[in-house]
Amino acid sequence: MKLIRLTSTENKAMFDNTLNDPIFLPANAEVALANVALASEPRSVAIDADNGVVTWTTQSTDGVIRYQNTLTMDAGVYNAGTQQTFMDNLEGDLNDNQLTSNSTSSTHIQAGLMMNTQWTVVENTGNPNVPGQPKKPVDDKKIVIGYRKACTSWDGKEPGVTPDVSPLIKDFQSTNVTIDATSQYNFVNRTTGSGDDKSTMVGHIPMTWGPGGFAINLNTITDAGGGAASDIQGVFIGLTTINHAISKPATTPTRAECKFGVHCSYVDAEDPHEEPYVIYRSGVPTITNAAVVEGDSVLISRNMGILSAFVNEDYTSTDEWYIMETEGDEDISLDWKYRDNASAPLYPVVIFYGSADNTVITQLSYAPDPYKYFTWRSGKNQESDCLWDLFPLGPENKNVDFKMELSEDVALFLGFMSGGLGDFKFPARPANLQLVSSTDFGWKAIRSWATVGISESFYVQLLSTGCEGYDGLTHGRKNILAVIPKSDDANLLLYDVANPLFLEIGNAFPITLRNISARVLTEDGGELATDGLSVMTLLYK
Repeated sequence: MKLIRLTSTENKAMFDNTLNDPIFLPANAEVALANVALASEPRSVAIDADNGVVTWTTQSTDGVIRYQNTLTMDAGVYNAGTQQTFMDNLEGDLNDNQLTSNSTSSTHIQAGLMMNTQWTVVENTGNPNVPGQPKKPVDDKKIVIGYRKACTSWDGKEPGVTPDVSPLIKDFQSTNVTIDATSQYNFVNRTTGSGDDKSTMVGHIPMTWGPGGFAINLNTITDAGGGAASDIQGVFIGLTTINHAISKPATTPTRAECKFGVHCSYVDAEDPHEEPYVIYRSGVPTITNAAVVEGDSVLISRNMGILSAFVNEDYTSTDEWYIMETEGDEDISLDWKYRDNASAPLYPVVIFYGSADNTVITQLSYAPDPYKYFTWRSGKNQESDCLWDLFPLGPENKNVDFKMELSEDVALFLGFMSGGLGDFKFPARPANLQLVSSTDFGWKAIRSWATVGISESFYVQLLSTGCEGYDGLTHGRKNILAVIPKSDDANLLLYDVANPLFLEIGNAFPITLRNISARVLTEDGGELATDGLSVMTLLYK
């Protein structure tokens, strides 16, 4: 018996060794695999300013661009082990780089085309309750890039429904708060006196991670008198990481716990412009240069990944929202990046401090996470109710074109066949958009290279001589020396044969070997990308 150790530093699990000392084999010799050890090359992509550009465009069929946005992903190197980080970062970049507004000004806002939308980048696991998904769950590990719009209108009503309040707002958990029976839009504190912060409204669905907002109108906001301090009057709206709507036992939200919020105190009877709005960031108050005015609309906006507070003195005009700043024009917004806070969604809260006679809010509106809201209200007609104003299409433009472009290597890394994703038409006002990769995360089907962790099994093919191997996949003879079950390690293949199986090489006469070659392939015959030194041991007799 002869033992031959083959080595390779090639990156395709190819072994090709020439020996200075020849090996003499008798007639009817046999060969077996003793062991193999190799490390796979990590699937990786390096993101930089050149290949990190992402562009998406929607345009009507007449060629008029309705919306276009371009972003550059954060630089970094990603591989199979950091797949989730890469997906989270791409998702965060998509959500943080679309404007709530059509205006690029940091101090001005208007309702834009992508208002209340949210992007997602996930592995496809299927969801029977989500439009556009299969009716039964699937788990094919393909990558889904998509967006969805929240099922609520900006003014607090569902499209075409008046004077009712949207189901989302109705499902806020309210304590000591009622909807005025006259207008059905007024939210009123049931208690009397100032300083009572036990009258609250809390939402159980987090705010969208994309552009959107949380707004109220100050229908009545007056001084209760009696010398009550300004911070225990009026109303507060904010965003908290605590879901008070499902907490058991029940808990009461506070200004101090909110990551971001606005306290609207009151309008002083003697000087209507005396009491300013106060911004709370992680419980710390900052006085703004904007005075509380009865009839104001107040908005917490998520725009380009930043939470900001805006005021509008004329709610009927969406072009007149202006940012709140300090007296020194200091920016008091708050960065809230999805990728850094994926485990901490933000829930809406309203806290009443003023009495029923002094504090009444109206036109409460809120942009929820549409992926949570879709599932929750799965029985509604999502097509007509959720995307009613995403694309302003005239009767002559019944369809729109959508296209997303990624660099080639980023697209391949995600499992897409090319960098041009989408490039198709879909009906006006679709409930959601999904771009599904051609294969699972990585390059297996595209470049035919696979890592150890991708293939379910492997086989060793002998190239220098024959052997009595056969393959059911190709329906014939093939020099398969051994079949290797999947390794337990994602990046290492370590296979040691306890009882080697010898196969005939088919030589009727003695032969001399100087060159011996073999390779390891994936279950479907694809090349295996390796890194470093690979070792294979053969036994001849």
